[in-house]
Amino acid sequence: MEDPIIGKLPRNIKDWFARAVVGMIWADGYIDKAEIEYLKGIIGCINDPMIVHSTLEMVKENQIPPLEPVRLDEVQAYNIMRHLATISIVDKDLATAEENFLKYVGVQLGLQKEVAEKFLKGARKRLSGSRFVAQLILGDEAHDVTCFGFTENECMFFCERSINPLARLTLQLYREQDRKKAGKERYQPIVAETMWCRAVKSQLGDYVIKATFKHTIGEGEGIRLVFHNKQTDHKHKGRLKPSNSSLLGFYVNCYACGKKDIPFWQLRLKSMHSKNNLFGIPVYDKAMGENDFCDFNLIQVAVCPRCFFASNQLDSFQRQDKAQTAALFDTQAFNMKWQPSTQKRKKIVGDNNKWLSSEKRTAIQAIRSYQLAVETHDKISRVCIDREVINHKRKSVSFLLTQAELLMNQGEANRAKLNLKEAERRLESIFSNLEKDAGIRAAFILVMIKIYFNNYEDIGSYLNFLNNYSKIHTVTTGSSELKALNHAMVMTKEAWQRRDEINHKKMKRFHLKE
Repeated sequence: MEDPIIGKLPRNIKDWFARAVVGMIWADGYIDKAEIEYLKGIIGCINDPMIVHSTLEMVKENQIPPLEPVRLDEVQAYNIMRHLATISIVDKDLATAEENFLKYVGVQLGLQKEVAEKFLKGARKRLSGSRFVAQLILGDEAHDVTCFGFTENECMFFCERSINPLARLTLQLYREQDRKKAGKERYQPIVAETMWCRAVKSQLGDYVIKATFKHTIGEGEGIRLVFHNKQTDHKHKGRLKPSNSSLLGFYVNCYACGKKDIPFWQLRLKSMHSKNNLFGIPVYDKAMGENDFCDFNLIQVAVCPRCFFASNQLDSFQRQDKAQTAALFDTQAFNMKWQPSTQKRKKIVGDNNKWLSSEKRTAIQAIRSYQLAVETHDKISRVCIDREVINHKRKSVSFLLTQAELLMNQGEANRAKLNLKEAERRLESIFSNLEKDAGIRAAFILVMIKIYFNNYEDIGSYLNFLNNYSKIHTVTTGSSELKALNHAMVMTKEAWQRRDEINHKKMKRFHLKE
């Protein structure tokens, strides 16, 4: 690949550009073969062995390199944006994370936001129509071409050579659409005639030709391949139909890497009966009415199978049945911290990741999902500001407590106790910043953990917090705050009275005998 503009950049800007290329490749959390091929071509125009070597090493590091602000002339900056926009779609997909990274590069280049959006609009347009590999037969010549813009009566295609108007030609779509894998098997030939031919600048060919068909294309000529829409086979406006009658299902997309079609489950209201354990975690014991039984603790965490982003919060994902919305966290800053540890999370999932999309999980698989959820919300908390930091830390505590319940039931009491200790440490670190319901629940959990471990030294401060809460704060009758307070006071009082029974050395489960 030759690019005189990139080739003439100062060495430090070439290095910056190389880092931007690596960042774009890793933006969605994985590398496609097509991206590697494009990378090889683009670093060739840098023409600096040391930068080429460092670029390849950065790719192996599985992370997005930092980019400091730089100032270039408009032609240079636009050329860099053009290359990065191309990289974003060489894998035939434009992930949200890739869009955000291109916007981030634009900011670092000092460009207006509208400039990045212009390049994104162009990238989306290039993706809007499906492309199909075919063989063009023109007289005694045969060429591999890329077709697009199909209707039943015409199409366009990229070609390496020009073709005269009204020339007679035939097209045969390959049955295997991966150009490298495409063998000799092709659909029946489509007889066509050239309408016009125009010179273009494209990696797919030097010319675009529009052709009309001599007859409407039929089944044997690849019409299913051209017009069949795989996206509508199993989805209806992002809804997912579960086999368990107690569940609702949605298809969601991952804000972090852009992965689509991730199953997300919700429990139907009044479908399951549950009892809380010592620490207020619901444990599902039987179905209500005619509903199927579902241990929702096993499947409530949705996990992206590409980057392993995990959460039981629906607003942590992009719903497919809703209008496009921005993520509630800084996805660019998040990915800088998230992508380097993808391989570590992959080991947590295991070699077979099919369970991630199943509505049936084992306790071991569920325990892994909570581990991923803790890591996810820990990372989000590091890129948030103000109250959101506290909210994500609280969510992580909730995951630790639910995971502890599952671990205890699996006979892994030592690991479960470590979870409780970690939950205690985290809650104590944020307790002074919690307000209303959140502060009440945190005080309740801290009291229960301290009783469980027979640690009575500083339990008084949390009991006093609950006992004096209504004297210090105005609590509205019927509010969730009052309900949380009444429940916490009743449960902690009972726990204190039964503290001899609530003992980590005696209890085999986190439940008292009734």
